[in-house]
Amino acid sequence: MGSGMSRLVTPTPTPTHLQRSAHTKSVIFTYEDFTENAPDDEKIKREVTALRIGIIDYTRSYHHEKEIQTTPEYVEKTLYEEGDTLVRLSSLEFAHLLCDTRTRESAIASLISQILLQNIQFCGTRRHTLLSPHAIGMMREFGLTDEKAQLTEEAEIAFLQWRAVSAYLLPKIQGRQADPVRIKERLERVDRLVHIVDEILEPFHNLERNGSERLQNLKAIVMRAAVVGEMIFGSPSIWDFDWRASRRDLRDRDKYNKSEKPLSKYETQDEEGKVAVLVRFPGLMQKHIESVDEDVITRAKRQLRGDCDDSTAVFDILKQVRQFSKQVNTPSKQDQEPARPEASDAMSASSHSHSERHRVRRQRG
Repeated sequence: MGSGMSRLVTPTPTPTHLQRSAHTKSVIFTYEDFTENAPDDEKIKREVTALRIGIIDYTRSYHHEKEIQTTPEYVEKTLYEEGDTLVRLSSLEFAHLLCDTRTRESAIASLISQILLQNIQFCGTRRHTLLSPHAIGMMREFGLTDEKAQLTEEAEIAFLQWRAVSAYLLPKIQGRQADPVRIKERLERVDRLVHIVDEILEPFHNLERNGSERLQNLKAIVMRAAVVGEMIFGSPSIWDFDWRASRRDLRDRDKYNKSEKPLSKYETQDEEGKVAVLVRFPGLMQKHIESVDEDVITRAKRQLRGDCDDSTAVFDILKQVRQFSKQVNTPSKQDQEPARPEASDAMSASSHSHSERHRVRRQRG
């Protein structure tokens, strides 16, 4: 386990009513028991990495790079229902990135990542969550799904212990046997999410590949995301996915790839401060609470770097869409000026004259 979590145990002992006798065999978790038996940090990182690779491979294998007849505006309509899933970009911007062959692969990978990760977070919706909807409902009752909620150290410990017991009792998407009805409900939510993703990406399917095989592979990815969600839920650490594109991440990536790209070009925002890169898969953050000089502070460490597309194509497409949207949303000078009374009277007279001529013509006919 991370060193930060071990420091947390010392200043905050397990409450007396949650401690168990050394002679009891009942399944009552203490915080110490939890940290010893919880999912290992490295295992979580490996599963998240495998999920990212699976999404990228699926995108490349089952989607084409040809021009399509479907317009970005039509694609935007299909994205609208999932609009709350999109991170840092509008549905119209994303639709253009999907329709352009230069950025389609990155956009598809980003869209799949966003939909899946949104539904393994504690603030997900009960309808589509890959976690237990009952657990999500309880966390809402506790007020723990609000990202702005500030928990005390004692409340944070209580939340960790509640998750420990819940993770033990809840049915797993894989692993030990549980109530068939509850497992069936979980699998139905997996299938529902598979259908949502597949329907959105229909214009980009590679029809030369087997459709059943495509759905099977997509379901396997959704299942892996569910496993990641269960592991994070049952971890004594606080994990979060960071969708911010970091210039340091981009430099580290290209340094590893021995790119010749100059450091001055590692810009993640345009001149107006808007996002100018596309995050295919977010970075993984691990947070923990520490007691430092009698003060409780939260520290965060990036465990996995995000995967970004900072190509010129992404920058240019976003710039063009934003410029066009600005022009459309800016009223013209003529629209802003109030109509002159004499012009309005002339239009009314003209309309009346036209109606009168039309009435006379019908009578003659």
